[in-house]
Amino acid sequence: MNYNATETLLRAVADNRLPHGILLYGADADALREACLAIVAQLLDTSIGSAPSHPDFHTLSPSNKSRRISIDETRHLIHQIQQTPRAGARKVAVIHDADRLMHDSAHAFLKTLEEPPADCTIFLLTSKPARLLDTIRSRCLLFHIQPGEPKPDDLAWTEWKADLDAWLEELTKAQKIDRARAANLIFSAYGLATRFGEVLGNCAAAKWAERKAALSPEIEDEQKLAIESGIRKDISARFYADMAGQLRENCARRPSAASVHALHLSLAGLERSAGLQEVNLKEESAIEYTLLQWLRVWSAARARE
Repeated sequence: MNYNATETLLRAVADNRLPHGILLYGADADALREACLAIVAQLLDTSIGSAPSHPDFHTLSPSNKSRRISIDETRHLIHQIQQTPRAGARKVAVIHDADRLMHDSAHAFLKTLEEPPADCTIFLLTSKPARLLDTIRSRCLLFHIQPGEPKPDDLAWTEWKADLDAWLEELTKAQKIDRARAANLIFSAYGLATRFGEVLGNCAAAKWAERKAALSPEIEDEQKLAIESGIRKDISARFYADMAGQLRENCARRPSAASVHALHLSLAGLERSAGLQEVNLKEESAIEYTLLQWLRVWSAARARE
């Protein structure tokens, strides 16, 4: 559990000073849900396991293949939280993947944040807070949630990161990248890219099987597709965040003006790669693009030194 953020919010609940709007953001969707449920359970005076079925707990998440939250779904949530609590004195609303609110949905919800219903706490969860309207972010208290501890099904990812770190170690050496080193780095990059897709697919399949078993039998197929797609994108976002962290740590071991510049360009390339996945480019192709772009950037940096 993310004790810093969660404990701060739990103390705010105990002191009755929790704001109406809270934005939890981070790359690990499971960690976001875990932190949110811990606070919701205390707000509704129930257990974490029972919170999702509490009559005063309302949620909204992408529910179609495009993974967008429509205006009709948003209005339905707004209507729900404007009602009198059914089982206690408080109501809670949670919007998962809040960055997927459509333009009109976001503006409709903004009015609710500006004039929130009495005794209602609203949580927005997202891995991409910059995609939310500035006016929505400004009306929420923001908390960054760190990724959780690796789970057993993440072991393949841990091994992949170890191989990436070895590749980065070779890439960022303080010496020019000659043809032989470049050929070796390119060959290794293709291997890393291929394995990335395999590891991501296996992790997403395991997580989907776990989530699917807990779903209500009444849930529609379109919503199942949205959840399955969301799981894959959430895991991918966490993997990308891990890669960015590894690159920063690696560069910190060899600080120089050229390295700082190369780091900036490399992180920008990683962000572009993440954007390519938003338009459904295959994960292997996106990572291949990233690693080869890193190779070009660092080759240029070392040539200038």
